[in-house]
Amino acid sequence: MAEKPLLLIVEDDPGTASLLETYFQSQGYRIQCVRHGEEAEPLSQETRPDIVLLDVRLPGIDGFEVARRLRRHRRTSKIPILMLTDMQERSDRLKGLEVGVDDYIAKPFDLQEIGLRVRNTIERAGRKRTTNPVTDLPEGKPVEDALQRVLLQPEWSIVTIRIGGLDAYRAGRGFPAADDMAHAIGRALQNAAAAQLKVGAMVGHLTFDEFVILGDMPSLLEFAQSAAAKLKETAQAFYPVMAKADPAQKAAEVTLQFRFLSSSDGTFPSLDALQNALDQTPYRTL
Repeated sequence: MAEKPLLLIVEDDPGTASLLETYFQSQGYRIQCVRHGEEAEPLSQETRPDIVLLDVRLPGIDGFEVARRLRRHRRTSKIPILMLTDMQERSDRLKGLEVGVDDYIAKPFDLQEIGLRVRNTIERAGRKRTTNPVTDLPEGKPVEDALQRVLLQPEWSIVTIRIGGLDAYRAGRGFPAADDMAHAIGRALQNAAAAQLKVGAMVGHLTFDEFVILGDMPSLLEFAQSAAAKLKETAQAFYPVMAKADPAQKAAEVTLQFRFLSSSDGTFPSLDALQNALDQTPYRTL
């Protein structure tokens, strides 16, 4: 079952925030709510909501600056933003569009209308979002379609590569450093696949920290073994170099963990069955 959409509400008025939170929870959304614009960017980087409902007038930085910051970062650049505003001036609306706001909702608003706007915007974004904003590799429907095609082949194999410890690395180094590492590993993996695998092999994402490679059965295990050293070398380049390292504090490191599944492991009548089999396949290091 698909996870419920995550809605981030950025609204400083407690009454309005409570009204929106109650309504969208009743519509089946997961909700996060913050009052200050400065909170919106780090939370969005951490959780990557499906949509942001953003008030223009906020304490500290305003909604325009929040939108600008979200659009500036790879991890949040494609998140849809609906702006709540009581501004009627054309120049204000143009300013919002210039910084990347998807649409305006005028105050006072109708709850049913805002519900439809949010739902439709998420659906449109879902149809467009076929690549990961950090690595530019396929994710979502293109990967699902490729997995479906794999199941129709008499012989097939799947390798997944997870960046283990990425959460701890992100906590210690910050979101930009973790994104840069994921981007570099994805690029190295894509380049290796282009050089070593047959035409038609696919590199994409199962989740943000787990890549998937689909290809012919004989070559994928050999490919993973040969790529492991290069990927580890790429990851090592992002470890911090400390002028005054604290020997008592171990630096956060990542590991590269591999899973393998092929047609020799059984017959899978559906994508759900394949995913269940992958979930039960243990990771190993190479």
